[in-house]
Amino acid sequence: MKKDIKELIINPINPRKIVVGQKRRLQQSIMLFPKMLYYRDIIVNKDNVVLAGNQRTTILKEILTTTPMDWMVILQENEKWLGMTEKQRDAVIDYWKEWIENPIIDVTVADLSE
Repeated sequence: MKKDIKELIINPINPRKIVVGQKRRLQQSIMLFPKMLYYRDIIVNKDNVVLAGNQRTTILKEILTTTPMDWMVILQENEKWLGMTEKQRDAVIDYWKEWIENPIIDVTVADLSE
């Protein structure tokens, strides 16, 4: 099922915490390989509370509130980004510019009724 990222609610009792360096690497990974989001769904309950994928959801929500310049600052620390051509870098930035216009992601809605 597809949902607007803005509809998802970060789970307030998520036990998993992420430190700044890990968060930065995860953000770089998501920004450079967004197709992975299609292979690993975010799992939500019927109320759109995230059960699995809170860190990815947080990063996607942050992408919505930041600018392409912010994205480039984050990506400039990444080896893959540094090895890209200008055209490839522009394609990454353009992908996210387009995505923020319609921030839809795949989610799985868990049926926890039993």
